[in-house]
Amino acid sequence: MPPLSTRGLGDASLKGFKTTLGLGVVLIGLIGYIYIFEPANTNETDIKTQVFTIAADDIDQLQVTATTGEITQLQKEKGVWRIAEPIVGGVDDIQINAITSGLSTLAQERIVEDAEALSQYGLDPPRIDIGFRKQGEQSLQHLLLGDRTPTGDDLYAKRQGDPSVFLVSSFIENTYNRTTFDLRDKSVLKFDQSALETISITQGARVIDFVKKDASWMIVEPITARAEYSSVEGLASLLSSSEVQRFIETKTTDLSKYGLGTPFLQATVSGLGTTTSLLIGSIVEGTRYAKDSSREGIFTVGNNLVQELQKELSEFRRKSIFESRPFSATKFEIHLGESTMSFDKTYDENEQELWEINGQPIDSSEAENTLIKLTSLRAESFLAKPHPSLDSPEMTVIATFDNKEQTETVSFVQVDANVYVNRTDEPGSAVMLASSYEEVFKMLDEFN
Repeated sequence: MPPLSTRGLGDASLKGFKTTLGLGVVLIGLIGYIYIFEPANTNETDIKTQVFTIAADDIDQLQVTATTGEITQLQKEKGVWRIAEPIVGGVDDIQINAITSGLSTLAQERIVEDAEALSQYGLDPPRIDIGFRKQGEQSLQHLLLGDRTPTGDDLYAKRQGDPSVFLVSSFIENTYNRTTFDLRDKSVLKFDQSALETISITQGARVIDFVKKDASWMIVEPITARAEYSSVEGLASLLSSSEVQRFIETKTTDLSKYGLGTPFLQATVSGLGTTTSLLIGSIVEGTRYAKDSSREGIFTVGNNLVQELQKELSEFRRKSIFESRPFSATKFEIHLGESTMSFDKTYDENEQELWEINGQPIDSSEAENTLIKLTSLRAESFLAKPHPSLDSPEMTVIATFDNKEQTETVSFVQVDANVYVNRTDEPGSAVMLASSYEEVFKMLDEFN
């Protein structure tokens, strides 16, 4: 028997031989796979060059043929793209920009030499055909796209009129395989959100009107009250970004058959002297018929948009009890039963803010912490009418803003687990939980 050390070397050598043999088998299998499944005569040369020499902005005509066979003709006039065939209308700018930018930057990964039988690459006929014209030229150039390679990473492609077949990254199929519906402008309402001045929602006798004033939203109908900025802007965003679910007609005929003669719901937006409305009609297959009053055509919209437009008024009301904050106010006069506390902001010789209470200097950080807690109180809900207990409030705050011309007056009363709040400039009452109020009340009590 050989020595133990020699036997160990023999085992190691044998394991190495088996590993090498295994890798060889895998390599032979891979070579066989490529030989069997790659199309014949595919002597590929590694090269990565630009497919077309053109800038995206220089393209003024497109002809997109999708895998469905549907052909969409598009034209750019005065810098604006429009669909010319099979319908006439606006475009989805994001989709068009992706196509034109893609054409200007498209690079071929490898060339497939001696490519004769184009059908084996899915190029006779091509699965996708993108025709485009450079401004000032007469004829279209064409990018033809075929099948994916066996690995799925690339697509076979060629230029029309050029015998060479080359490979491009397969992810571009999602850019170019676009139907007319994909390329259409699918916005349900066309307006500039940044220039928005008013929003009106009408459903039967129910009307809610919002007006933008000094970068803030106000409710002006059915009551006058502060609106929650994020809620109204969210609604405007949804109106601006919502997309058509399905196009029904390109020309508007009889509105009544879609329930649009007397709409179920209507949202009207205006700004910079222009006004347009989204009319929403009858239910159809879980959606609703709709129309933009400024454009021809009938389409459908999703229920999520309808549900947002049907929200209760209270969901759009501003939940912050106070508008003022310690940094924006110079005085907080707080009446607690028979006593009054007056927090007054002053400044030292270095223009640093100081606070006094009833004319006496106090720790400014403690004062600010208390006032921040007070002015951060938020409503949970609203009552249409003032709560009767507010006839005898237990705390009233009068805040004076920095300009000393504007004030706000807010009264509070606690009843069991709820606190009812009244602002003199708003109808009804706000309702908040007692816990936050009690914390503020305790902090104020410590200054007495």
